[in-house]
Amino acid sequence: MAAITSTTTVTMDDGAKLFVKVLGGPVTNTAKPLLIALHGAPGLISHLESEATFAFLAPHYRVIAYDARGSGASDQTPPYTHARWIQDIEALRVWAGADKFVLAGHSYGGFVALDYALAHEDRLNGLILRDTWTDGRSAPMGALARIVTSPRVAGKVDIERQIRLWSGRLENQAEFEASIVEILSVYAPPDELVEKHNREQGIASSGEPAALEGDGSTKPLYNWHAQNFAFSRNMPDFYVRDRLNEIRAPTLVVVGRHDIVTPVALSEEIANQAGNAKLVIFEESGHNPAVDEPAKFQKVVLEFLLGL
Repeated sequence: MAAITSTTTVTMDDGAKLFVKVLGGPVTNTAKPLLIALHGAPGLISHLESEATFAFLAPHYRVIAYDARGSGASDQTPPYTHARWIQDIEALRVWAGADKFVLAGHSYGGFVALDYALAHEDRLNGLILRDTWTDGRSAPMGALARIVTSPRVAGKVDIERQIRLWSGRLENQAEFEASIVEILSVYAPPDELVEKHNREQGIASSGEPAALEGDGSTKPLYNWHAQNFAFSRNMPDFYVRDRLNEIRAPTLVVVGRHDIVTPVALSEEIANQAGNAKLVIFEESGHNPAVDEPAKFQKVVLEFLLGL
């Protein structure tokens, strides 16, 4: 049966509807393994990032790229807790008819993926963690400090607004958008590597900051309530550093060498302490190796998956 791409909405047990895209479907083809991808940045990023990252797997996997509740085109139905997001992942697994699957999480999606792995490891064939951390109590303020002192934005950002962003105390939607736009450039690798990548891909340099989404084609649908809840309520309770050795599923840990948001040391910690993990550092990448070094990223991920 030929692989297809389809979009739909899937209703959760509380009535909330999630926007879902299935790559490499149909979803009913349970003979094909399943991968569920979790995007980062609640209330900001959407399925577009996951789709752009994992579309290459369509010949091999059914890939579910979806908007988490509170993000993109999915319902903005609280609560925006990790526990609720984990229930939604479970509902999608059941909807896809998979007993076990591979879970992939980028950035904030990695936080949720780690919590899922500790709650439902028996459901995982594998785990892919991309540029993430284990300690929500201290890491957000560390990220804030590195961002506002970055030469790319130092002296050009509203520091008080950035504090509200990273502590979950944004005052409105417009402030959310402004706070993100002013720091976009820090997510990319150094300028000389951006220029190198652009030359290799035949892309003219625009001087614009990196796109928020995977293909940059759609403006994010901001939901400041999800961002505030995630960083004021979820992060202070998110701490899995002492439980990493409980994760036995084969785990691929990916990080960009030049990521200042979730630095290499944080991924090294995960790889060193998880029970069955492999770390790959992308030497020419920032916060998203899937965008910065796509050919290498795809090779590494496919080799990992074929080895499961």
